[in-house]
Amino acid sequence: MRIDERQRAKLNRVLGYGGVAIVVVWTITAIALYAATSALSGWLDAATFGNTAWTDWSVWTGQVIGDVGGVAIAILWLAVTLAILGFMTGLRRLIRG
Repeated sequence: MRIDERQRAKLNRVLGYGGVAIVVVWTITAIALYAATSALSGWLDAATFGNTAWTDWSVWTGQVIGDVGGVAIAILWLAVTLAILGFMTGLRRLIRG
């Protein structure tokens, strides 16, 4: 399929704006995921159950989620953002021919 210059420029522009939109949506999703893990961590830290072994496990799990959750989400955000940008770059190169 042959694409003339106007169509190629328009498709490039659409891919550019689409890439930005996908990264913005992914960033908002990652922020919501971080907020959810933070809330879960706080809830598990504060939870008390009748069984002391269950309470100890809950507090320990809440602390682990609190310590590791933010870092894991940051690494996941970076990896997915780079994958999105790489995919968009590949599409642009494919269009350029």
